[in-house]
Amino acid sequence: MRKFLSNKTTTYLAVATLLIFLHFTHLLSPLERVVILTLNPVMGKLQWVGTRLKVSFNRQKDKRDFLRIIKELEEDNQKLLAENAKLKQLQEENEKLRQYLDFMRRRRFRYVMANIVTHNRELAGEGQGSIIIDRGSKNGLYAGLALVNSQGLVVGKIIEVKDSIARACLIIDKNCQIAAALQNKNKTSGVVRGELGLTIKMELIPQTEEIKEGEIVVTSGLEDSIPPDLVIGRISQVNKSNNEVWQEAILDSPLDFTDLTMVAVVLP
Repeated sequence: MRKFLSNKTTTYLAVATLLIFLHFTHLLSPLERVVILTLNPVMGKLQWVGTRLKVSFNRQKDKRDFLRIIKELEEDNQKLLAENAKLKQLQEENEKLRQYLDFMRRRRFRYVMANIVTHNRELAGEGQGSIIIDRGSKNGLYAGLALVNSQGLVVGKIIEVKDSIARACLIIDKNCQIAAALQNKNKTSGVVRGELGLTIKMELIPQTEEIKEGEIVVTSGLEDSIPPDLVIGRISQVNKSNNEVWQEAILDSPLDFTDLTMVAVVLP
């Protein structure tokens, strides 16, 4: 067996040596030309197929890379949008805090800032308009304290307090009553409360008092827990009847409850 393999190897080497010799002596040139002419079309076709396969593969790879890049860009864009929204929110909150601080400094009030965690504005028409804030008795809050927005407008007052939260009625709630007065020469007094969850009205105004549209209504200070001269609104309509002991007025207020996210609780 070994002898057979040895003879076979010797034969291969001899043939290879002979072919190399014939190639370099150009004796195989005619045969080589015939082989090349025969194989050229086949090799050309194989090369064309190979090139097409390579191009197709590269296109598929480029397409996958392109789709991956698009996906990454979309994800980056979403992250940037989220970051921009968060930054805008922080800027708005900082601006509101600055407005609160400016107002409190001008009026020299003590106050506690609070975030609104629950808003029942849609129920105000049924006398249930209220908000829950994230400050409570451990922050020095108690029932009866007034809430104001960043411009110092009265939002409502606290009606229930727990350790870490408090519930406040909105000034548009019909059950939310606040002692008020006009900024006129007589300091005409009355009581302000909500009307249908949409407007504010001032009641219990003596018929003998002359009140006019456009006059400013503020807190009267008759409630121990609410300081005087906090702005509530401006008279837009006066309802007076000769058969009644009292007259009343409808107030306009620039309050936007839909945009209300934080309040300041004014401490007396």
